[in-house]
Amino acid sequence: MALHIVIGPPAAGKSTYIREHRAPGDITIDYDELANTLAGLAPANHDHTAAVKKITKSARDAAIREAQKHATDTDVWIIHSTPAQSTLDRYRREGGQIHVVDPGKDIVMHRIKHERPGHMHAVAARWYQQQDDAKRPKTTTERGYGHTHQIDRRRLLTNHTDGTPCDWCGQPMYREPKQNFDNAPLEADHAKSLKLHGPSRANRLRHRRCNRQAREGGAAREHLRPTRKASTPDPRGGQNGWDWLG
Repeated sequence: MALHIVIGPPAAGKSTYIREHRAPGDITIDYDELANTLAGLAPANHDHTAAVKKITKSARDAAIREAQKHATDTDVWIIHSTPAQSTLDRYRREGGQIHVVDPGKDIVMHRIKHERPGHMHAVAARWYQQQDDAKRPKTTTERGYGHTHQIDRRRLLTNHTDGTPCDWCGQPMYREPKQNFDNAPLEADHAKSLKLHGPSRANRLRHRRCNRQAREGGAAREHLRPTRKASTPDPRGGQNGWDWLG
């Protein structure tokens, strides 16, 4: 049994995709089908009144909540054209399989011109713009490491006491890169994950290797810190009494 999330622009063929892949008895939650059922309109209709939209949204949200409880008993198919990244992450945490239906922008725009209300052109254009934005590498500022982050790092370095242990590996941290076990400058870090909690100010320093190892899995990796133990002095020159076992 599985939870299937079908995403894609308007007129991509999401409903058709589900019909071709679902099995008898599978649960399908399709906004347009639900709206047309509530309004007593033909299945091919894609133009809904404000009242129908509002009622359909409430019914759809309730149906999704209830269906997710039964995804262990039957396959559930949900059309969610443009979910936010946080919603996609939640679906994945719940074991959802993401299916992207996209025949290409030219085909979608042609279908909308002949089969959908005119305002769907703008909806489709936004969908493709979001896909382009997702593929574009984010700037340091967009990732939360811009000018403000650099100011925070300088402040943390100014107040740093050489030899203070890294909270990730336990080895001492130094302003001078060559004194650190990874021979790299210290990096500023956020106690709360930017991905999970949004913008925040950097409030601690870490070795570059430690910071990037931790960042690969976000805050969820906090319990996967390298094992630490007392040892002989580091042959690279650090008087730390710790061995790096990561």
